[in-house]
Amino acid sequence: MCFNIDINITDFIIRISLEKIKNKKAYKEFSASIFHMFQDQILANNITSPNVIIHVQATSGDRLFTNKGGSLYAKIAKTTDSKTIYSNYSISIIQLRFLVYMAFKLAVRNTINYFTFHASGISYGNKVILFMGDSEAGKSTIINLFANKKIRVFCDDLCLIKAERNYFSCNPVSLFQKIHINPEDRKYILYKLMLLKKSDNFKIERIKIKNNQKLLTDFLKRQITNLMPFMKKQFTANLLKRHDGTISYLFFPKKQISEDQFKQIIH
Repeated sequence: MCFNIDINITDFIIRISLEKIKNKKAYKEFSASIFHMFQDQILANNITSPNVIIHVQATSGDRLFTNKGGSLYAKIAKTTDSKTIYSNYSISIIQLRFLVYMAFKLAVRNTINYFTFHASGISYGNKVILFMGDSEAGKSTIINLFANKKIRVFCDDLCLIKAERNYFSCNPVSLFQKIHINPEDRKYILYKLMLLKKSDNFKIERIKIKNNQKLLTDFLKRQITNLMPFMKKQFTANLLKRHDGTISYLFFPKKQISEDQFKQIIH
């Protein structure tokens, strides 16, 4: 017998299915921790068909440890298909949070027209500007500079993107951000993409897609974090087609942005 807890993350439902165990105290503490950690996302009623299910079993028939390359690793879960994750009560609540993140990425992968992007971003009105770059490029730094300009920080590290009929919509997936995000209840539209470059001087340089097709394709594919290679190629081509003229390099000093520079970025 199982007790189901359904968690709503943007447009997806992740079910945590708890198998009843004899140790009532451990069971109550584990379930209480779930309600505390995901209190803002838990649905009052169970959904008929959740996107992904995490089964927390009373015991595990698998080995708890595995040896890879001479190192011993603890196994916290396994998957048997793209919609099911199996674990057990030996995991911590922090590890369960990681499994919920895994389940979310599986749910996105299983759904047409969605993908997750490794980026930071700001919003004004219903428009979103995403800043992208490899490690240490300044994705968190740039949005902190904007925070001082009283612009809403939209995301820091992860953005869910949906391909609509004529545009891309964005969702910050607040649960998995590095910082607290409290987006307004509205549809956000992807307005600009900016590739960050370290520099002592500020400059915005529009990228001509026709002359940089391969460079941009390879870069954007690296920022999509949850799709199979052939799907990455498809979404990247669609992004470049729809955002020809709104993709730029942003060269910026990491200390401050002037009011004039700030206006150049958002307009």
